Amino acid sequence: MFKNGFFESPLYKFGTRLVDVLALNFLWLFCSLPLLLALAFPKWLGLFWIPCGIIGAFTMGAASVAAFSITLKMVDDEEGYIFKPFFKEFKASFFKGGIAGMIQTFAVYALYLDFQLFNNVKDSNIMFLIVFILGLILLFTHYVYAYALMGRYENTVINTLRNSFTISLRYFKKTILIFLVVAFEILLFVWSGTTEFIGLIIGPVCIMFTISGMAKPIFLRIEKDNSGSDDEEEETEEDVDVSEY
Repeated sequence: MFKNGFFESPLYKFGTRLVDVLALNFLWLFCSLPLLLALAFPKWLGLFWIPCGIIGAFTMGAASVAAFSITLKMVDDEEGYIFKPFFKEFKASFFKGGIAGMIQTFAVYALYLDFQLFNNVKDSNIMFLIVFILGLILLFTHYVYAYALMGRYENTVINTLRNSFTISLRYFKKTILIFLVVAFEILLFVWSGTTEFIGLIIGPVCIMFTISGMAKPIFLRIEKDNSGSDDEEEETEEDVDVSEY
């Protein structure tokens, strides 16, 4: 029999959190599998590549919302079971999360094609590179908080993307910090074959947890600011309009 103190030890808490991360990462990968297959085996899929990618983009978006809804709770040690809450949120946010995932996937693919033109076309115009950089910035600012916002608040897809962009500008230093930390994590996960394997089994959720941990204080501050202005009839366009579940 373990003493009660063992269950309060840092080792036990670390092990429990690691199991939760592994389980959540598996669920995200499982729900995103069609998109992962489309990216990894486009020639093998043949004519099924496009429908597989579209379906995968849709399910990946819903899975990201579900995963963020849990990582936001992990930040404050509020999460309990993983599987049931994940699929409950996956079902609830299937349409909106799926639309967001499709928009993101098409935007990423468009940026990829633009960069390929810049990289492979002889005497290519520098405008291709400028469009790529500007597009990457816009994509990041519109999506860095988007799935976390969907996992915490009820809103339309367009308003959520707009709110993510607004938050990125309002909390510019924090957004830059998130970018740097996430970029470092990605570089670390692709450093070698070993780290690539580690990145596969825990990488996506580690990145989500990083964003959640840095975004949640912002969300709480916005909620506090919004609660203090409930009596106001109108809000300016720069205000972040969120509604809690």
